[in-house]
Amino acid sequence: MFGQFWRQMKEKVLQFRKRPKSGKVKFPFKIKFRAEGGIDAGGLFRDAIDSICDELQSSLIPLFIPSPNNKAAYGECREKWTLNPSAKQPAHIEMYEFFGSFMGMSFRLSHLLALSLSLIHI
Repeated sequence: MFGQFWRQMKEKVLQFRKRPKSGKVKFPFKIKFRAEGGIDAGGLFRDAIDSICDELQSSLIPLFIPSPNNKAAYGECREKWTLNPSAKQPAHIEMYEFFGSFMGMSFRLSHLLALSLSLIHI
């Protein structure tokens, strides 16, 4: 779902960067699932965002990989995901940039992302 979302929205990323008007939460896009009914009053939006987060934390999208502790099955935070150092192709870089806008949008809408990312030590 992230790949489809990225392909459809990457040209419209500026919509993500708009701040909602004071006191009024406005979603930057509408969600419609094929072959499913529903009016997007926020529920479909949240379902889509949660599905995107699930996909980002899987082998379907190459942006994140299981943490070293997950691979070794040892230590704390084995459920965490970390940046994939092999994701260096131009499309991957575009996806990371889009993911940053996606995170910013979620912060502005006060919607927590269901991501389990590891800490990055620099």
